[in-house]
Amino acid sequence: MSLLRAIFPFICIFFSISPKVQAKSYTEVPALVYLSTENQLDTFGWNLPVQITELVYSLIMQDRLFLWDSPKKNIRISAESLMQIEQNTNSSFIQTKSIFFNELWTSSRRKTSFVVLGISFINQSNKGKISYGYIDFKDVLPFFLKENVKCNENGSAFVNFAEAIYSRRYEYTLVQFGNKTFKEDLLEAKIIKEKAFTNEKKQVSLTSISPTKHIFYSINNNLEDTLSIGFRMFAGLEKIFNNNRELFFEKGGSRYFDFKTYKSELVVTRIEIEEVWQKNSKGIYMNPLSVTLYINNKKLDPIPIATLRTLNFNIGLKPLEDILLEKQYTYTLYKINKSIIDVSLTDIYDKALREYSWSQISRYVRFSLNN
Repeated sequence: MSLLRAIFPFICIFFSISPKVQAKSYTEVPALVYLSTENQLDTFGWNLPVQITELVYSLIMQDRLFLWDSPKKNIRISAESLMQIEQNTNSSFIQTKSIFFNELWTSSRRKTSFVVLGISFINQSNKGKISYGYIDFKDVLPFFLKENVKCNENGSAFVNFAEAIYSRRYEYTLVQFGNKTFKEDLLEAKIIKEKAFTNEKKQVSLTSISPTKHIFYSINNNLEDTLSIGFRMFAGLEKIFNNNRELFFEKGGSRYFDFKTYKSELVVTRIEIEEVWQKNSKGIYMNPLSVTLYINNKKLDPIPIATLRTLNFNIGLKPLEDILLEKQYTYTLYKINKSIIDVSLTDIYDKALREYSWSQISRYVRFSLNN
């Protein structure tokens, strides 16, 4: 909290006029919220201030987003000016340690809502504190709606930046509320925050994030059991591609071989599956998205499940999609969301996904390895 106290003079320029705050209800009270890049929990699945800073910097450098001197927006800071600030202060914008959300809070006895107005960026260097500037939320919102947050195995996949911000799934501290600042004692700030965002009140603005994982795994080919589902999948797909060699070149084989001269037998050497897993009170629902084949050790383009349906690939009377849902084969997890998985730990990760809290996947793995 010493860092927060040190940079406080740089941020207390939010609003000079604020409505009177009542004990139990208030409307559109300016609130300044502090996020530290160093205090975010792994269980959230993302370090939001880090990713916001990286995306915003990229947009500023491309001249696609305006950076201002302060929330009053008196002076625009160009990409060239920002680079000059970095050079003069021997600092880096993308290594910013502190960001601040400028918000408006409204709360009554039964519900609470908040609106994000903008974001300020504060950093430190050996030359002291640096205020890089402020971005207006309405300016960055189109980009926040388009771009998804990168999340680890604990997070939920396919969440855009706007959803992540309004989910409140990050550590944050209230540092200014109306005309009241909390430079020395943050206890009152904590009380205001807890009263506003208590479970007893309906959270109007809060975005609900459904537990969703983006799963990648490879199917193991059981060469010792020709009746196994894994073996029959490899053999069946080999037959399809050898009988329809044009499909092989259409799906990426032309990157490696010439259609007219390449006559070698096509052997499926690896099968990778991409799926979306969703979890609710009734269980886990799996949705296969695509299959990526390696033929003669060459990676082809991902084939959507809808395309594979047209190939009429069955094992017995079951189509490929049903086979993938039943999972009567052995497989090796290698990626969950944006996290690359140690394949030697695939059984532990798989058990964590099926039996443990989805926000605690990495914790379960660490616990299993230490016991």
